Amino acid sequence: MSTPRVSIVTPTYNRAHLLCHTIDSVRAQSFSDFELLVMDDGSTDDTRELVLSYNDPRFVYCAREHTRHLSKLRNDGIRRARGAYVALLDSDDLWRADKLRRQVELLDQYEDAGMVVAGFEVFDSRGTFSKNLYGAEDGCAEYSVEWVFLPLIEEKLMLYPSTVLFRKSQAETVGLLNEEIRDSEHEFFFRLALHAQAVILRLPLVKIRKHEDNLSAQPMVESFAAIIHGVERFYASGAISRQLYTERMMIYHYRLGEIFLSSGDISAARRAFLACLRFRPMSSKAWRGFMSSLVKEARVSVTPASRRSSG
Repeated sequence: MSTPRVSIVTPTYNRAHLLCHTIDSVRAQSFSDFELLVMDDGSTDDTRELVLSYNDPRFVYCAREHTRHLSKLRNDGIRRARGAYVALLDSDDLWRADKLRRQVELLDQYEDAGMVVAGFEVFDSRGTFSKNLYGAEDGCAEYSVEWVFLPLIEEKLMLYPSTVLFRKSQAETVGLLNEEIRDSEHEFFFRLALHAQAVILRLPLVKIRKHEDNLSAQPMVESFAAIIHGVERFYASGAISRQLYTERMMIYHYRLGEIFLSSGDISAARRAFLACLRFRPMSSKAWRGFMSSLVKEARVSVTPASRRSSG
């Protein structure tokens, strides 16, 4: 079998009902010189049968024991990848038919660029509810080559794993995903962006699906943990200023506090808001969050029995 130009890495777990649509969007690509590596984290549904049913030699089914360790799954796929270019594709997202073709053409054209980042649309069971095309609102060209490390850190440029095509050689240079953290793709893309320029493609070539699994608290907490870890490393190495470091850490810990508070983990919320205050002691926003955690904790401590006895 000839070596494909692009390797697509798709980790999955018990998502056969969504994975079928993801694979269909891959099969519909106008660029066909790819391999699809489905990294199965010990699924107990019909994932294996689904992948094999396509009877497509470009599709490779890779079974793993269930670990819930997304970083290891992605890294296993990247190491297996035979293509010079690698695309990560989550098992619930969809690609437009020209996604790979447009990104491959741009990486071919701009040899110094380490990755291409496409625009995206976010949708759920009700339909599309947002679109993100970095810089399009300012009348920028369809694509541009830029240093995007700081825009990524500052969240001016938003990306998802499914929107990126990168050079495998660049990943090997900066190191693969940090396996000390289960979900560390954002920190990985930060490192790619620090090492080389990126092509920003302002077309909505990816559809990001939002559903109950990826809107739960745990994935968001793990994602912020990875981002915090990365930003701390970048600050220690001198890649970002103290002002930016302080600003981002305050924002990250505040968001963690909100997530913990809404999920009912009040002690974790209080710790997160206290972390905010260590970075910005005079932040009224952080103080309000901290006080909210105390109020909720006090309410929880009033048991139904104590209410009855006081009545």
